[in-house]
Parts: sequence; C-alpha cells; structure tokens
Amino acid sequence: MDPNSSLPKREDDYTIEDKKKLSINDKALNLLFCSPDSTEFGRVSACKTAKDTWKILQTTHEGTCQVKESKIEILFCDYELFEMKTRETITNIYTGLSNLINNLKGLGKSFETLELVKKILPSLPEIWTMMVTAIEESKDLTK
Repeated sequence: MDPNSSLPKREDDYTIEDKKKLSINDKALNLLFCSPDSTEFGRVSACKTAKDTWKILQTTHEGTCQVKESKIEILFCDYELFEMKTRETITNIYTGLSNLINNLKGLGKSFETLELVKKILPSLPEIWTMMVTAIEESKDLTK
C-alpha cells in the first residue's frame, strides 16, 4: 500500500523489500493452492495472500476457537469414558484409543505415555487381569 494514500502502490514504486515480500507470498500461495483437493481449492482460490488462504483453511479444519474447544471437550469426554467392549480385540481397542488421542493432539491436547498406559490397562477385561498386574508391578504404575 502507498503510505501517502489508501491505494495500492504502483508496480513501478515497489521497493526491493516489497518485491521480496511479494515473492514469499507467491511461493506460499503456490504451496497452499497445490496441496489441497479440488473442494479445498475452491474455498481458497480467490485469496490474494497466503495469510488469508491459511486462515480459511485453518478455520475450515479446526473451526473457530469455540468450535475447537467444543471438539476438545467432546473428545476428552470420549477419552474419559473409554473402555474395552465385550469381544473387542486388543488391536481394536488400541486403534480406537490411538485415533482418539491423535484427534486430541491435532487440536492441541497432549498426553504422556504413562497417562495412556494407565488409561488402557483398567479398561481390559478380566481375562487380562494377570497381565495387567504384571505390567503394573514391573513398571510400578500404581504410584
């Protein structure tokens, strides 16, 4: 923008710094335009700056702060209520917990490995009691 008016600068008036900024913006826009699928591209194709493009993509995938907080609350509630169901295999329970944790991590919530182990062990059925006890004693998880 021209500092003396509210109009954009003429191309002849660009400084070296302006040209560098435009080049960086163009590279970022190219990356952001080439990465998404056709649906995503339709959302951002009219954007002129990488910042605007990024903001649209971020809002689309993460939602607003309120939406993000709601998603975290729902996923965390699912995490708190997580338990192994009858006839569910260890692979299925691990996959389910991993998906839940990955969704929470994507929204900025992180967990320690020990916290996850403490979550999964009590949810195992009675036939796993001896194994759970052995793991708890070997790792001293009860503290």
